[in-house]
Amino acid sequence: MLSYIVTKNHGTITNTYNPRTYELIYKTVMINNRQARYIVNRDFHMVNGHALINHGRLMYDFGLTRQEAQHQQRERFSTEQNAAMAFALMYNQRSRDEGEEFAASINRHSDGRFSFSGVTSSLAPGNTQCVDSVNLPIFPNTVATIHTHWAWYHARCFTQKDLDLYLHMMVEDNRPLNHYVVNRQGTVRFVSPVSNNTAFSRPRTVFAI
Repeated sequence: MLSYIVTKNHGTITNTYNPRTYELIYKTVMINNRQARYIVNRDFHMVNGHALINHGRLMYDFGLTRQEAQHQQRERFSTEQNAAMAFALMYNQRSRDEGEEFAASINRHSDGRFSFSGVTSSLAPGNTQCVDSVNLPIFPNTVATIHTHWAWYHARCFTQKDLDLYLHMMVEDNRPLNHYVVNRQGTVRFVSPVSNNTAFSRPRTVFAI
C-alpha cells in the first residue's frame, strides 16, 4: 500500500486528477529527495482505496531497502483489513513460490491501530501439512487471524479444518476472532462470529490483490 510505505519513509504523495471527470490520473511521490510519477492502471492499481505498486519499483526509484519498500510485522495500520492486506501483499506470492502456508495474528493496539505479527509457516517445527491457527501466538489484543492457501486443491476458500479450528477457538477457548484466508489467486476472504459466538458468517470476499 503506497501511502503506508511513503509515510514510513517520511515521504510525500501528491494526487493529480482529471479536471473534468475528477478521476485520478497519477501520483507524484517524493522520498529521499527523489521524485517519481506513477500513472494509475499502468504503474499501480487501486484496491480498497489503496495504491498497490511493486516494491522493486520503489527500491529502484528511491534507493530503498527491501525492508523499507515492503510491509513488515508489527507495522501499524488504520484498520484490521489494511493489516490483512499488508500480510497478503507480503506472503501470498511467497506462499505460492515456496509451496507452504503462512499465518499470523492481527492485533489491535491501544492507539486504535492494527498490526500483524507472530508469522509462522507450515514448515515450522510441529507443522507437517498446513498452518494450525490454534497454535498461533494469540495475544490478549488479538482480534483476527490470517493465513495463506497455496495449493490448488484448497485454494479457493477456507477448508473444513480451518473452520473447525476457528469454532474450537471460539467455543472451547472463548476466543471469538475474525478470520481471513488469502487464496492462491490473491483473493482475501473473511468470516466473523455470529449467533452469540456459536457459529461463523458465510465466507465473503473483502478484496483481491
